[in-house]
Amino acid sequence: MEMIPSVLAELVAEVRGQLRALASDIRADPEIVAKRLLEVDATERKFRLQPPHNVLEQIREPWPSEIMVRALFNMTWRVLISSGPQYFVTTDNPVFFFRGFGLAKEKSELTFPLSTTHALHGSWQTAGSNLKFHSGYRKGDQQATSQ
Repeated sequence: MEMIPSVLAELVAEVRGQLRALASDIRADPEIVAKRLLEVDATERKFRLQPPHNVLEQIREPWPSEIMVRALFNMTWRVLISSGPQYFVTTDNPVFFFRGFGLAKEKSELTFPLSTTHALHGSWQTAGSNLKFHSGYRKGDQQATSQ
């Protein structure tokens, strides 16, 4: 629970920055911007005193939600193989996906290197889709590309 104040402060700072940038870009009425910033402050105070129930549950039990598991289960999975000269990077935190897409969008993909030569790849593209695999490496090619 001690992490909530720092995470909340970071999130609020990010929202305030985005709000100010957007207001500047569209030349928003300063009174409306000030009102929205006050709403951000009120929301921060509310969540500092009583964080949302689902946030507390996620902190207490940091397991994937049913929605996350369902999204992963319903993806199309492939094993990608690299014979070099480019290989998959393995680390202690190997799974990669674009956070901006999340896991449930049509363009979402997840890559999980199993070794330097094999990776598990999940996407919403079905087996008959335009996903192309290249058996050899040519300059500018990728091992698997979505067209």
